[in-house]
Amino acid sequence: MAENVALGLRSSREPLLDLDVVSERIDKLAQTYGLQVDPNRPVWQLAVGEQQRVEIIKALYRRGAPILDEPTAVLTPQEVDDLFVTLRKMAQDGHALIFISHKLHEVLSISDRITVLRDGQLAGTIPTREATKQGLARLMVGRDVVFQYERQKVEVGVPRLKVTDLWARSDHGTDALRGVSLEIHAVKSWGWRAYRAMGSANWPRCSLACDPELKVRSASTVRISPGKRPIL
Repeated sequence: MAENVALGLRSSREPLLDLDVVSERIDKLAQTYGLQVDPNRPVWQLAVGEQQRVEIIKALYRRGAPILDEPTAVLTPQEVDDLFVTLRKMAQDGHALIFISHKLHEVLSISDRITVLRDGQLAGTIPTREATKQGLARLMVGRDVVFQYERQKVEVGVPRLKVTDLWARSDHGTDALRGVSLEIHAVKSWGWRAYRAMGSANWPRCSLACDPELKVRSASTVRISPGKRPIL
């Protein structure tokens, strides 16, 4: 990771890199901004959230103004919270941040001023304290937007797929799944938002035993009921 940060920087012992100096500075920045990173760990072994921290460290190291384009799209809720703590700390220390997102609650939570673009043109700029979800949505699409719909209740059927304590190791030697448990019932549509780079897309492949690269722990159990099988 230190090499990734040092790439392109001037070194006191060119053509070699000042990795010891860079690693020391990374540790200080990580401690200051709550970024859990290991300068000696290869980037290819990092999860998406950890790779994002590397890019933030690079921006801090070079004293740049990071442009964050949908930075939470592949993060877990806990990782989003951690990222926002770091961004608020950066803003308090005088760093300029550009946060691009379609998630209105995140924009309202993290920004000081909001600019909306529609069809490649400026639709409006307002202080965050004056903004609302409804107002921002109107600027985004040019009309009022309904945020809530009434849904009919559905009688849930018997379990068709049951997964208990599913663990799996990836080809990188890290945990791809950690103790996943769930039930999918008949007469029920079950949504799973998955990101391949984070390992979340691995559980359907483990459940159907169709990926030999994923090593499933023997204690894990997957039961598929007879009759109409779930479609994954």
